[in-house]
Amino acid sequence: VETDATTRQLQADLVRHAAFGDKFSGGPGDTATAEWVAGRLRASGYRVEESAFDAPYFVRRAARLASGPASADVIPQAPVVPTGAGGISAPLALVDGEVGGVRGRIALVIAPFARHAALFPDRGVGRTVVEAAQKGAAAVVIVTTGPSGVAVALSAPEEPFVPIPAAVLAPKQAEPFVRAARAGTPATLVLDGDAVHRPCRNVIGRVQRGDRWIALSTPRSGWFGCVGERGTGTAVLLALAEQADTSVGEPHQRQGRAHDAHAPGDQFARAEQVPQVDRHGALARFEQRLTLVLIEHAHVAQ
Repeated sequence: VETDATTRQLQADLVRHAAFGDKFSGGPGDTATAEWVAGRLRASGYRVEESAFDAPYFVRRAARLASGPASADVIPQAPVVPTGAGGISAPLALVDGEVGGVRGRIALVIAPFARHAALFPDRGVGRTVVEAAQKGAAAVVIVTTGPSGVAVALSAPEEPFVPIPAAVLAPKQAEPFVRAARAGTPATLVLDGDAVHRPCRNVIGRVQRGDRWIALSTPRSGWFGCVGERGTGTAVLLALAEQADTSVGEPHQRQGRAHDAHAPGDQFARAEQVPQVDRHGALARFEQRLTLVLIEHAHVAQ
């Protein structure tokens, strides 16, 4: 298949992005991606500045749920309340609708079929989890029932969503635990690791030339590898940054920015429309009156 130079570069950037691994905020993959983006902006002629803030990070040693012969890995619900190496052992209690009979137990919360993404204390499965904690559950395990059958990492506020250990279990692995919960069978939840904070960097690339501006934005951090979601936006942003004219002799300003926005849901991509014309003709003259702001920000995975 014939591809042009831009398409080949986009593909190469996606491969490079994937090689950095998981992009959890402040983790090795996120940090490596920030360094890569900053280097590319510098190479494209942008003046790069960096700032940092601390983001929650869980250094995981073990995360699993076991009951009788059944055992499954779980996703610690961030920000994580660790259990220690020994875990929490208690009878399972099934929560599939109304919350009841969870005191001193591990509440197995069955989320309704949906495309889950976040926990909110006033609605949905988030409200159920809060109620379970308020009614004395020792821990909570959320089954994110949905089309994929896999465990879905859930965004939540920076402080622990509930003050007890919580985790996410894949629906395709849930059946033996649902049976155990119906029978009140004991289980052990282990979320062993260190709940710490790690620095997360903002990367800002700028070419200063004028007062009017255009902004483009795409997020950087995420729960896993994020190639299809974060990677595609990053690759396009780098392509735009590299194709833009970064000479400084004309009266307009251009910015490129890879920045970590420390708030759930703080992700956006906006652009003022520019004429689709020859950049050496009318578009070049149009750019002389503009600032182009390219923003690549990492949504904090928490």
